[in-house]
Amino acid sequence: MKNENILEIDKNISDKVIVVDTEVETDDYERKKFFEKLNRALAKSEEDIKYGRVHSAESVFKELREKYGYK
Repeated sequence: MKNENILEIDKNISDKVIVVDTEVETDDYERKKFFEKLNRALAKSEEDIKYGRVHSAESVFKELREKYGYK
């Protein structure tokens, strides 16, 4: 948490209330979740490559051209 994203409000002489910008926390959380999902997908892709569960790009595009008629 960055200090510039914290707003400190005095409640009284001895107590303070801390108000945190939740948008920043949400952005950080969403970014973390995105990279976790990305890393899982990349790990699965590397495993697919390792075990030969792949297709050549040429064959995939050939199949798409045949299916949808794009030339």
